Amino acid sequence: MPKKTSHNRAQVRSFFSRPEGFTLFELLAVVAILGVLSVAAVGLFDISTEKARVQECDNNIKTIEIAINRAAAIYELPKTSINDAQVNPYINGGLASLSCSAKKNPQSTYHVVGGIINPAHNHK
Repeated sequence: MPKKTSHNRAQVRSFFSRPEGFTLFELLAVVAILGVLSVAAVGLFDISTEKARVQECDNNIKTIEIAINRAAAIYELPKTSINDAQVNPYINGGLASLSCSAKKNPQSTYHVVGGIINPAHNHK
């Protein structure tokens, strides 16, 4: 029959007691989790940036449409006869100051010909 020994509580390691510090496996697991989270955050940032660029392009087109309407009213011309020269005074900085850098319309500037907004692609 095995001999029974009495153990001091300080000598018995329970399941939850452990030495100070972290093991290499625990540190690697934390680094891996942080890496996955950072990749997800960068992806969301890219999506939100592209949405902002698309919104900027839409706002530019609305600005040009308002300028076309103002030019047509002031010059008493039909919208179909409005061009860049008549629209430029109603846009701060002129048409050259408006551009679109969204992926769907890369590096475009705008021109108005016959009252129609035409993006001119400047592939840089």
